[in-house]
Parts: sequence; C-alpha cells; structure tokens
Amino acid sequence: QGNGPQYDHTLQTEDGWFIDTSSLKSNQTARLISTMTTVTTRGLCLRFWYRAYGAQRVKFNLLQRASFDVNATLISSIRPNLDIDWREAIIYRQTSGNYEFIFEGITGITVSSSDNIAIDDITTNEGSCPTQKFCDFESQDICGYVSDISGNFNWTRHQGATFSVSTGPQYDHTTFTKEGYYMYIETSSPRRPGDIARLISPTFPVSNEYHCLQFYYHQYGVDIGAFNVYKRDVGGSLNPLKIFSSRENRFDEWHVMEINIVPTKPYNIIFEGVVGKSFEGV
Repeated sequence: QGNGPQYDHTLQTEDGWFIDTSSLKSNQTARLISTMTTVTTRGLCLRFWYRAYGAQRVKFNLLQRASFDVNATLISSIRPNLDIDWREAIIYRQTSGNYEFIFEGITGITVSSSDNIAIDDITTNEGSCPTQKFCDFESQDICGYVSDISGNFNWTRHQGATFSVSTGPQYDHTTFTKEGYYMYIETSSPRRPGDIARLISPTFPVSNEYHCLQFYYHQYGVDIGAFNVYKRDVGGSLNPLKIFSSRENRFDEWHVMEINIVPTKPYNIIFEGVVGKSFEGV
C-alpha cells in the first residue's frame, strides 16, 4: 500500500511477512509490545530491521518498560525519511531487570499513503552487541562511539541548526530535516584555538577484504580549524595513521568521503575536530 515495503526483510520476497503501520489514520498510535525480557548483568543486545518512509508526519519510537513500572521510557527515536531500504537497528541495554520493549508508531494530523513504518526480524541476545557498521546517530547510544578523555572537550549530539550564526548545518544528512541528529563540535567560549575533541568508533574486526569507510561531513565557517580522521590499530602504534584531513571552509552543504581501509588488525576510527581562531568554525 502506498510506499510501504514491497517485500519483507527475512525472505526478500512478496511471500514474507512484516509488521507495518499502513492501517493507521490521523492522530493514532500503534504499539507492538514484546514479552517480558530479562536483562542480565551481561547486558542485552536488541536487534531489528526497520523501514521508515515518510515526510516527518509519522514518528517511530522504541520504549522500554520495567516490570514494576506503569510508564515506559523512550530509548530511541527513529525519524522517517525518503529511504526505501530496510535498515538494521542495534541497541544495547545494560541495566539489569525485567523489561518489555515497545515499538511505537505515531501519526500526525495529516497522513499520506506514503507514510509508513515497517519492522521485521526482531532478536534479543544476552551480552554485548556486534560492531555496528552503519550509524546515523539517531539513537542516544550513538552506536557505541565514545569521546576520547585525552581531548579538551567532547563532540555533541545535536539536531537542527547550531547555536552560532554562519556556522554548521541547518539539518542532518540522514533525514534532511531539523528532527534528525548529527555529531558536531561547538567552538564558542570557553573553547580556545587548538582545543581538540575526538570521537572514537567501536572496534572493527580483522578481515581478508578491504573495508570501505564512508562518512558525510559539514565544514562551514570562516575560521575553520581542522577535521582529521585516523585509523588506530588495537595493540599497535600509539600514533594513529591519519587517513583524511580537511581545513578549508567548505560552505553550507554536506560532503561525502570514502576511504579504503586495510584491516590487518582490529582497529578503531577516530574523528578529530580542532578548534580554529574563533567561534565561526564548526
């Protein structure tokens, strides 16, 4: 119906099954609630495939409700966009207890036949999650990326325009709306020229094949410092290998970069932002 999936994720055929929101009318909410699930001290990895298509008139939320609670807690919000592909969400929960997971679809005042949320192949496994290959920063856990404590400050998860005029994007690259999230560095006071913030990826495994690192970056401001990307082998040299660097004002648009990686050892990717001469460098 409309722009709903033409096939499921499991079989990739019209014979497969999935759950979607195609029957919702305006101002309605649909909830799919899991059985009570135990999160042990080892944590729990929740994985599912979703397809969220629309022009921001619908919302797709994942909530968690403890066995003794009436209210649920929002743990992730995925904004619909114009992407017709199935995407995987991987979410790690580490607070032990018994919980229900709630998949929630909410429609707005107006609903188009193009507005559709579908989910398929939901799994839970005890323990940590595998390294996530794709990250759009829509989830609060930012896919396991962490800030480097040796830096002067941290990258910030943000949506919409940045706080400084004539800098930064107006929207993220995933949804192209002010609802989507991205990571950025804020260079206003108390930041000083040369201050550094580093964002470190989860560890990626060894492989006999090349890995392709692809990312979108936005570099807008008259006093841009530097944006560097490094590959650091686990157990290797303390000095990571610089694989990309950009210093110029690249104006108010998103740019794509692809870099081939030779994964001879487990490795991390480090995204480094360096503050320029003033706040006009994001």
